[in-house]
Amino acid sequence: MNATEIEQRITFEALAPHFNKMREWAAITILVPLTVVLVLWNQMDRVLLSGWFVLVLAGIGARYLLTTAYQKQVVTHASAEPWHRKLLLLQIYLGALWALAVFLFASTESVPHQVFMITLALILGIGSISAGTHWLPLYYSYGMPIKGALVAYFISLGEVAWFALAMIVAFAILASYSFAKKLNSIVRSEMHLRFETDNLADQLRQRSQELQTAIRAKSRTLATASHDFRQPLHALSLFFDALKGASSPQEEQRILGRIDASLDAMRRMFDALFDMSRLDANIIQPEPVDFDIEFFLVQLKEEFQEKAEQKGLILRLHTRPAVVRVDRTL
Repeated sequence: MNATEIEQRITFEALAPHFNKMREWAAITILVPLTVVLVLWNQMDRVLLSGWFVLVLAGIGARYLLTTAYQKQVVTHASAEPWHRKLLLLQIYLGALWALAVFLFASTESVPHQVFMITLALILGIGSISAGTHWLPLYYSYGMPIKGALVAYFISLGEVAWFALAMIVAFAILASYSFAKKLNSIVRSEMHLRFETDNLADQLRQRSQELQTAIRAKSRTLATASHDFRQPLHALSLFFDALKGASSPQEEQRILGRIDASLDAMRRMFDALFDMSRLDANIIQPEPVDFDIEFFLVQLKEEFQEKAEQKGLILRLHTRPAVVRVDRTL
């Protein structure tokens, strides 16, 4: 798992519970704009208030449908980015509506209603820090516009007290930004550490499986080699018996040649096993050379000729000179 994939998984794991919470709290989130409508019903233009409320309900409903579809789909970290993007767009939409509400509804002549709207905007802006803990863009798209609208609204009033209040809110924006960023960093660091640990564990399991496979392959090779060693040893015993009953010097020379070939075959087998051990230890490196494969095949034929004759088989070799490039020893 590379660094990009780890970051994708962190974002996916961080936002997965957020999708669930948004769906579960959909009905409660409707109460907030509904409270605004009820409190300001006699203070503001009802058509404007109702239109704003309908737009907010549309955003909350779209978010509910999105989170419901998310839970029904099999979403993975590789396919989650479109879902995250849609959620972000809805948060931008709702954040803009609440920022608009600051300018539309905080200018009421009633001081209590004005305080109510300002306090609610501050609560919504600061409360969105929890969303930034999961994914910072959610906070930037929702909480920052609301608090930014408050600063702009206070400055637009043109009085020193309101200007001072705007500076306080601006300082709060900077502090909340730093706090949200720090919380997000802590959460993502913990998740990053967990995923890196899981990744190392997966690599360790994979390496362990590779070692087990290598051990099994070596065991099979040794089992095969032990069987192959029996062949030249058995051939030697047969050649010595045949040598005792040789009827002529020519026959003795032929049998001695077979014995020499069997001994050479055993030597090459021992060399091959030794080279395998050296390869596993990275002591030697393959050195490819060009050589005639026909000579190698003739040696194999001579090695198995006697055994074939014992079983009443005729071993034939059809070959011609052909150059191959391999490590002749290995």
